[in-house]
Formats: sequence, C-alpha cells, structure tokens
Amino acid sequence: MSSEFIELKMPDVSPSGLAVMEMVSDENFDILKLSKAISQDPVLSSIVLKYANAPIYRSLVEITNVRQAISILGLKNVRMAVVVATMRSFDKGPNKLAQIFWNHSFAIATLCRLLAKKVVPHLAEDIELTGLLHEMGALVLLTNFKQQYQEVVDTSLRDGIDLEDVEKQVFGVNHNELLTRLLSDMRLPEMTFYAINDLADMDTVELLGRDVDYHMAIVALAHHILFSQSGAEQHPTEHMPDNLASLSERLSLKQDDIEKIVAEFELSRP
Repeated sequence: MSSEFIELKMPDVSPSGLAVMEMVSDENFDILKLSKAISQDPVLSSIVLKYANAPIYRSLVEITNVRQAISILGLKNVRMAVVVATMRSFDKGPNKLAQIFWNHSFAIATLCRLLAKKVVPHLAEDIELTGLLHEMGALVLLTNFKQQYQEVVDTSLRDGIDLEDVEKQVFGVNHNELLTRLLSDMRLPEMTFYAINDLADMDTVELLGRDVDYHMAIVALAHHILFSQSGAEQHPTEHMPDNLASLSERLSLKQDDIEKIVAEFELSRP
C-alpha cells in the first residue's frame, strides 16, 4: 500500500453525525433524540431537509423541520444524509471538478433507487447508498491533491483510459480502494464496499440470487444509462461491466421500463 494512502487526510464524521449513525443502527431508536442530534449539526440538518424536499420523495407540502424529514426519509436515508454532510464538510471551497463528481454521484444514486424500486424494492435504499458512495474516494483524492487530480481526470478524458487505472498509476491507489477507509471511519455497510470493490474487476455481473449481485448490476446499469444521456462526456470513464442491453435483460427490464425510469429520473433532477 502506498505511503500516500497512509498519509491522506480523510473525512471526519462530526460528533452529531456519529451519534446519528449509532441511533439509526438501532431499530428501537427514539425519534426525539435522533431529531435533536441532527438539529445540533447545521450542515447535517440542512441536508436532511433538502433530501426530504427532493422531488423523488414526492412530498405534497414543504418539509420544514427535522422530525418531519425523518418520517419522510426513513432511517437509511438519514444515514445517507450523514455521509453527504460529512463529505460536504470535508470538501471545502468551490471546485468545478468536485461539483462534477457530486453531480455524477447524485445522478447515479437516483438512478439506482429508481431501478431498484422496479427490480428489488426491498433493497432500493441500500443500493441508492452504494450508488452515492461509489466515487467518494475520488473526492478524497481531489481534496488531497487538487492539481494532480485535475491532471489525472484530464488524462482519463483525453486518452479514454479508465479513471481507476490513471489514479493507480499516479497515486498507487484508486478511489475504489479508498472506500475501505471510508467504510471503517464512517461505519458504512460492508455490502457497499464489496459491491464497488468487485465491480472494478468484473466484465460481467452474474445474478446468483445474492443481494450484492443486485447492487453491482444496478450500479453498473445506472452508469450505462447515464452515459447514454447527453452531457455525460465531461465525466471521466469508469470501468463498468456489461452494457445497457445485457444488464436490462438480466434484470428483466424492458425498453419501456428503462424509458419510464429515465423520464422519472429527468423529472427528479434539480
């Protein structure tokens, strides 16, 4: 493992965020204590409210307090808000490249949720989290090495080389491998790590009935859908197995299903 990996500055979950993570792992949580913990962190509370008011959650009225937001989102999405708040606090200052990665991650997470709701509804929130997290390691590298990382992205775009391969050449570690540290430090599900880590080396996702297979297939399909849309060319290439047609067929999604999901996705975008 490279010395750069050992010495990297990593995101720190706030005390309020850690308290929230502990609470959401307990099925017998106290919503009043959870609301109080979230409200003590201005960044976290603003992100929770933003999520609750997002079009994808279809709220009929504006959500203005944290307790209402928790009821709308559910515990797993509150956990996702902690991740976003932590990474937002870590990624300080305006940066065009960072915003490209954020936009990509939010887009993939939304597509993952919509696809999973159609294919495996009980896993939708977990797969959404996997989609959101899949590039958080890239933000860590960017925050630590702003100029060098811009050059890495430029090389990936110019030469058509997968982003992970250029990262490995330059830093000795890629953004998928950094997920190991994020998983531990932010108390995130192992399923997310296994899915993202395995995707990096796969050419085909076989659906063998395991939850991790659906994580991988849906994250990959979300990428193929997104990169088939206009405007995706500014984001560097990532290694993703299969293609849109093969994954759609394997997940029993017809062309009409994909078109409806894409339409809903476009409506959910800010």
